[in-house]
Amino acid sequence: MNAQKPDRKRPSQNRDNGRHSENNKPVNPGRHEYHCTICSHAQRDEVERAFLNWTCTSRMGKQYSVSRDSIYRHAHALGLMDKRRRNVRAALEKIISAECSTRSQNQSCAEPGQQGTAD
Repeated sequence: MNAQKPDRKRPSQNRDNGRHSENNKPVNPGRHEYHCTICSHAQRDEVERAFLNWTCTSRMGKQYSVSRDSIYRHAHALGLMDKRRRNVRAALEKIISAECSTRSQNQSCAEPGQQGTAD
């Protein structure tokens, strides 16, 4: 007998600000700030900037001594997820840079912002 698992759907979010928790209730900013390790972090601006620029959250966690979960909770609470999604260019530049660094010295890549393809 196969028991079917219920469909688990992601909680809906308000697309305007993304400030909803998993149970779809608006995040209380005061409560979030009081409990959030990122809000009280000495390098909060750097953490947020790194997140918006698509820095690996595992690397951020190690660098700033915070958990990946706290980074994502903070980002959801402050609406940083939508800002990050709009900053796709930073992610694409990282992908292009990584591809170029793996190629041999004899091949070249187009610089981000230049038209054309890599040789």
